[in-house]
Amino acid sequence: MALFTVDRRLAPCVGAALAGFAATWVWEDPLNVVVAASAGALAAALVFLRSPQETALQSVDTLEETEDDEALETAPALAPGQGRAMLERLPMGVILIDRGSSILFANDKAAETFGIQTLVDQPSTALRSPRLIEAIDLGVSEELASSVQFTLPRAQDVHLRAHIRPLESAADSERGKREAAALVVIEDVSQAILTMALHRDFVANASHELKTPLSSITGIIQTLLGHARDDPEASERFLNLMSAQTDRMMRLVEDLLSLNRIELNERNAPREPQPVLRIVFEMADALREIAEQDRVTLEVFEASTHPFVLGNREELAQVFRNLIDNAIKYGGPGNPVTIALAPDTPERPEMIGISITDRGPGIPREHIPRLTERFYRVSVSRSREKGGTGLGLAIVKHVLNRHRGDLEIVSTLDEGSTFTVWLPIAEQSRRTADDGANADPDADANAA
Repeated sequence: MALFTVDRRLAPCVGAALAGFAATWVWEDPLNVVVAASAGALAAALVFLRSPQETALQSVDTLEETEDDEALETAPALAPGQGRAMLERLPMGVILIDRGSSILFANDKAAETFGIQTLVDQPSTALRSPRLIEAIDLGVSEELASSVQFTLPRAQDVHLRAHIRPLESAADSERGKREAAALVVIEDVSQAILTMALHRDFVANASHELKTPLSSITGIIQTLLGHARDDPEASERFLNLMSAQTDRMMRLVEDLLSLNRIELNERNAPREPQPVLRIVFEMADALREIAEQDRVTLEVFEASTHPFVLGNREELAQVFRNLIDNAIKYGGPGNPVTIALAPDTPERPEMIGISITDRGPGIPREHIPRLTERFYRVSVSRSREKGGTGLGLAIVKHVLNRHRGDLEIVSTLDEGSTFTVWLPIAEQSRRTADDGANADPDADANAA
């Protein structure tokens, strides 16, 4: 057999030789010897030889089986204890429930989520959510997979979603041991729900802000078409009101579009160097006339150096225009507005701070964390009276986020408020300072 396996072409020859030798031994007739040799060659060919296609297919099958076996033998396996370590480090809570509805295993994230030092060996009722406990019971008793959402009441509600998946029973030899019956995976969806709520509030607030001037304009138009049709003085007064409401809607739409554009690009930090102090001076000059109308004096510092920041000139101008304009509006007539460089702090190394300070009534402490929320106002009536849209500080926050900067707000009642913009200084400015070069600000602005 080994001979035929080595070379299939020898099989007919060997078969003919063996059959011819046997015929000679029995009959000693040449004709019989030839016939026997032919029959032996044919039989050997049929029995021991296969077509090349069959041989190739068998070889491939054999090779595949061999490779599969080798792959199973050489497949890497988790080291002892590594699987448990992976579960402990997952950013989601993982809990195993045994067939007695007790907690067989819980990672640190699960214990932290439920505010319990250890969950192991406690009943599933320790999870303190009736919806979750009911879903776990169904997973254990009915082998029913489910997902439930529930809330844990705290200072700030924690919204969670749990995925319960039943596990197959172990083999008969393992049934005597305590075994896992259900897997529970807990994920925190608080941020997603908060985002949805903010989006819903934003749509409602934007609709309300647009509806108010539209209602006013509709009422004015009806008045002009009615009894004020032939009254020139009333017509002029109502047309001025309509113009003011139209301007308010235009500002609101422009701020909404601006905010949307900034948010779309918030993750992409700008890369063009900008002379930040020159932008501040330009915005102060542009608003000086408005300040004089409100009897407000703008006090602007003089700069000895002109550092650069990486930014978008239009967006940076919008930041300082909004902050200076707010200081003029809410600082009160006759009170100065000061624009100055903030002193360096170790908390913000390699950053430049520009402060805008007013001498207004100040802002109550509880309102400060929410000032940069969309449409949030300390006084709604005063804001609308001043022509504010409620989006100015939200735009400032998102622009600074894009520029990797920060807004610091400090306010004292009856003394005033200070809004400080912090921005990273560009590497170009640091190199210039290290070299001791005094660049001409006009040349810097033109270069930017």
